[in-house]
Amino acid sequence: MSTWQGAKLLVKYDWMSIGYGWLFNIAMLFYFIVTTTPLITQLRDLELVDSSSWAIDFIMLAIIPVLGFFMNMTTIGNWKQAKVARKLARFRLLPISYRQIAVGRILTMVTILAPSLLIYFGTQYVLVYHDFLTPLQFLNFSLQWLGYGIAIGCYYAFLELGFTGKAYFWSCIIIMFLILGVAIFLAFNRYALVIHQLKAVQAGDWTLAAIMLAAAAVFFAGIIGPMARRLSRRNLLG
Repeated sequence: MSTWQGAKLLVKYDWMSIGYGWLFNIAMLFYFIVTTTPLITQLRDLELVDSSSWAIDFIMLAIIPVLGFFMNMTTIGNWKQAKVARKLARFRLLPISYRQIAVGRILTMVTILAPSLLIYFGTQYVLVYHDFLTPLQFLNFSLQWLGYGIAIGCYYAFLELGFTGKAYFWSCIIIMFLILGVAIFLAFNRYALVIHQLKAVQAGDWTLAAIMLAAAAVFFAGIIGPMARRLSRRNLLG
């Protein structure tokens, strides 16, 4: 069985084992929509960079990659109960290579993230963005965030499979604080990331979309080898 065939079977397994857990993803997604809509509404005036600009930058940077993960007990309880380690231990009893596990985990993340962003951005376009972006401009904007989400999601998946639940949890906390620091730094320098993106797409500039999608492809291809090697040395006791 090839790497991709094995990976696709693992993706199917992940989706089948989630059960009704996807409802938690839907709930989180619509909570994300409700909390960001008032902030995004203020973006109608792209010349206005106010004190709330950093908030939408932080939320977008922090939350979008997380939408590529199931909000089930395996994810939520991993830091305390080592659920991912137990799952990997079961996989090691099967004729599955570490590379198949790595590719399968990345593909699962992408198959969760893509429809989540379709729902999120589709809803936001109907509510807000249609006032100042054409469908093609909004596609440009959405692809930028899809590329970003896949790239960062690959790194999260590496941490999830490669380290103990507690190490993964604290790594995520550190990343959140780093993202918060970036958003605040940009705000102090009067630079609003999302507003800058919107101005660029209105001008017909596809550069950032190309860069983000290329970054996603590089992260996808580049993380598989290190993830497989890390899995081969992974301590399954935590």
